[in-house]
Amino acid sequence: MAGGDLSSRRRSKRLKEASQSEASRMIKLKREWRVLLDHRMAGIEAHKKDEEVRHKALVELIKARSVGAPPLPSPPLPCDPLPVVPPPPAGPKKKAVKQRVPQERIDHMILNLRDPYNDGYPLERLRKRDQSFRESYAESRAIQEKLFEYRQAIIKQFRQKGYAEDYAEVEDADAEDYVEVKVEDDAEEN
Repeated sequence: MAGGDLSSRRRSKRLKEASQSEASRMIKLKREWRVLLDHRMAGIEAHKKDEEVRHKALVELIKARSVGAPPLPSPPLPCDPLPVVPPPPAGPKKKAVKQRVPQERIDHMILNLRDPYNDGYPLERLRKRDQSFRESYAESRAIQEKLFEYRQAIIKQFRQKGYAEDYAEVEDADAEDYVEVKVEDDAEEN
């Protein structure tokens, strides 16, 4: 029986070591899991706060637009496209020209002016969409904002002067039907 006791002690010792290593392994795994879970929860909370800040900025921008006041400077929206960088000058020289906007076009702009800030995809539904949809929506919205600002400028000019002039860049060969206008470049001013 003495031999049996010794072998059972050895087995028992190995089992204890194995159980201790298994326990330490399980504890280590649980700790790692908790760290990962805490990290994920912190990321979710940070994302949630970021979304709330962006939502508040967008709401303020909408309110400012509806009142007609200039919008307050705010951080970029979640899906804003990269800033537009003007392409390097290449090819033939272009002239800045102006042309009078036809009355029918001005009337059409006044009747069909749609504010992209009030005429958008609901934010609740937008948050549920995937990243590629939000990016394409932001690009589309940026285009709509530029078009809206352009149309507002034409309408404002019409209301002030009684007519509106549209300015464009054309190549020298195409400038026959237009009146040339001198435009200062932003790069020369700086």
